[in-house]
This record gives sequence, structure tokens and C-alpha cells, in this order.
Amino acid sequence: MQGQGLLPHKVKLAVPFLNSTDANRCLQILQPDHELREDQVKRRLSVDGSNLIVEYECSSAKMTRVTMNTFFENLHLIVETMNELSSL
Repeated sequence: MQGQGLLPHKVKLAVPFLNSTDANRCLQILQPDHELREDQVKRRLSVDGSNLIVEYECSSAKMTRVTMNTFFENLHLIVETMNELSSL
């Protein structure tokens, strides 16, 4: 990721899914959304097996908190929707 010296707050998560298909679906849903403040937040998404790998670099602790809160809200909505659709 670029600007490592300018974005000192880093978070890396591995979000487990039941299978790689679900992890890739989640990736495809999240990928088109860009960060609103690209100068303050860098994001990288990938899939490793059945895990969604999420990496963030942020300019401040506050920006990290806000960014992660938004990510988890989106992830929750995506997973709930995937669960609802799979039960139809």
C-alpha cells in the first residue's frame, strides 16, 4: 500500500466464511465501494481460501474507528442478506 509513513494506523482482518464462494461474493460486493477520503484511508481486499482478507491503513485513530465501524456495518448487512437469500 502507498503512503505507509502518512497512514500509521493499520488493521488487518481475516473474516471467515463457510466456503471460498461466499468469501468471493462478499469481496465482489465490497470492492466497488471506494473510501470517501482516499487521502486518509487506504483499503485492500482479497480472498485467501474461505477467508476475506481486509487491510486498512488510516491517518488517525479516529479515522480508523470510523472506517472499521462502517466496514462492520456493511459486512453485517452483506452476511445477513446472503443468509436470507440462501434460505429461500
